[in-house]
Amino acid sequence: GLHDARYFEECLRREIARARRYDRRLCLLVFDLEEGGGADLATAGERIRAAVRATDVAGHLGEGRFAVILPEAAEADAERLHRRLQFALGGRVDSGGDRGRIHGGLAELRLEEDVAGFRERAEAALERAKPAAAGWLAAAQ
Repeated sequence: GLHDARYFEECLRREIARARRYDRRLCLLVFDLEEGGGADLATAGERIRAAVRATDVAGHLGEGRFAVILPEAAEADAERLHRRLQFALGGRVDSGGDRGRIHGGLAELRLEEDVAGFRERAEAALERAKPAAAGWLAAAQ
């Protein structure tokens, strides 16, 4: 039930253009579901869709990586979504009974950056979060 990577990229381009045009905020949350959390992708997709706002765009980017575009949102909004996702996905998706690790990276759009730069900052924040404990979230710099 989540958008695929190609459609997600199209939506990201559109939302960046809209945020620039109307001088609005936009956040991107990228996260990995690890340690068995991707065992049931359909269930994970349902729980992600249930956790996001109606205006958000959630996508599965492949290999246990997901992302959510949050229009009209600041970093604090993305942090709240990350906590909702932890609750929705943590320990209930995997089949082994261990809690799934949900690492996240977030970025708030800088009006001068392009799609690639915006996504790279969120991905870099995710990479900084990975060595930390389960449920860690890092913001882009």
